[in-house]
Amino acid sequence: MCSFFFSLVFRWLAIPWIQSQLDQWVQMRNLTAPQPDRKKILPHGIPAIIRQKPEKFGSMDFKV
Repeated sequence: MCSFFFSLVFRWLAIPWIQSQLDQWVQMRNLTAPQPDRKKILPHGIPAIIRQKPEKFGSMDFKV
């Protein structure tokens, strides 16, 4: 009986608190501007040469 009571109290207290924390996180995540990824790997070189010889630059062909 006691554990059932604590289970109900936990649900009554914890679930609304967790939901409010998740709502705050979603609000913060949706309103902040995305930051640039400094570790993003970009191809180096002249684009025409990269298109002519992609194997030399380690590129992959994702054309459909």
